[in-house]
Amino acid sequence: MRKTKRLIQCLVLTALFCATLLAQMTKSEEERALQNFESMGKTNAQILTILDNSHRAGFLYFTTDWCGACKELEKHVFAKPEFKQYLKDHFIPFLIDADKNTGPALKDLYHIGAYPTVAIVSPQGKVIDKIVGYDTYDIFLNKLKDIVKGIDTFEQLINEYNLAPNNEAKAITLAERYLSFYDYTSAKPILEKLILNSKNPKKMPEFLFGLGQYYYNLQSPQAAPFFERIIRESPDYPDIEMVYWELGIIYSNFEQQPQKRIELFESGIKKGAIKNYLSNVRYCEAVDSVTLKEWKNALGYLDKSSEYAPGLSFVPLLRSYCFMQMGRTEEGRRLLDKLYSESSQDQQKRLELIGACIQLEIYLEEALTWMEPIAAQDGGKSSLILYGYAQLLALNGQKQKALGLMEKAVAMTSEGRVRAIMEHELDKLRRELKKT
Repeated sequence: MRKTKRLIQCLVLTALFCATLLAQMTKSEEERALQNFESMGKTNAQILTILDNSHRAGFLYFTTDWCGACKELEKHVFAKPEFKQYLKDHFIPFLIDADKNTGPALKDLYHIGAYPTVAIVSPQGKVIDKIVGYDTYDIFLNKLKDIVKGIDTFEQLINEYNLAPNNEAKAITLAERYLSFYDYTSAKPILEKLILNSKNPKKMPEFLFGLGQYYYNLQSPQAAPFFERIIRESPDYPDIEMVYWELGIIYSNFEQQPQKRIELFESGIKKGAIKNYLSNVRYCEAVDSVTLKEWKNALGYLDKSSEYAPGLSFVPLLRSYCFMQMGRTEEGRRLLDKLYSESSQDQQKRLELIGACIQLEIYLEEALTWMEPIAAQDGGKSSLILYGYAQLLALNGQKQKALGLMEKAVAMTSEGRVRAIMEHELDKLRRELKKT
């Protein structure tokens, strides 16, 4: 069993998650909240032309379909008549879906690292400031008013730093602002200088974490030394649990060292650094133990991970697999049959079960059998179901048949993150077929 994450499970869970969040806000409410925004699909050149002609700054609202906090911001802030008037008086607002149309290019251009993010941009394309995340109406509006008044703006911090690049206090202030924007790329050169020259040891773990995040986002094992140094030198760092978690992902996904991750997590638990992530960590230890074919250890970790993903199939499915591998076939089959039976009246639950099989790469023949009637009933209408069916065919050795279905699923999917992941898997399948 490989630990590579498979897409269908992520897509199924994301679809469920988004449906729950979107239910909080009707389509008409959403349209009213964004009715004065410029429509999506504009290039940066078109945005700057509009701003130049209006002699006003741009209010670039970066969102995604799956962003729950974005819907809250629209509902509780953007929809208010007073806010709409303030926006109209001071800005030209633009709606940008970071996953669609020109959104990915604009996201990269303006270094957007989280959603929602609002970038306040001059007609010349300079970023005056950003507001990241959801805030209540009063807090968000006050932040916007401070930007309009020129109080402590991001643009001012850059100018001050450029005038005195060797001033450590100004460097720290600007680096921290970048980090608050999740803009690790822009923060990187400043952080590298600070790590070498800073005389402020209290800030050091923050600098290390920022650089670790830069490489982590690139899925590079170069992130590991920064996180390891935080654990070694700053065990009281406020985000130490996140450091352990992300370092564990590096050890497992990038370095393919499951035993090393188990030892890391056990050390973090022993030191009291891992608390909120404890059930997730125990589940990861179980997955790693399965990779190492240490079935008894895996069952022990699963027992300690009973709270992981409540309502989903991962823990009992993996437990069933361990029983089967240990020769406890009757127990394993009984548990698998129970999971199948519990999903018989709920297609979404059945898809979750199938997705868990794909992610864990276990019971793949059974999962294909379960998926076939769903795919037949759907008739190729849903790109997610079609793609999931293709994934299972490929995993069961029917790669040529899978290729055509996967190509069709990609063609049916609009531009964005989901399509990009599908295309990546499609390219991988094509490469595998060329080798045969």
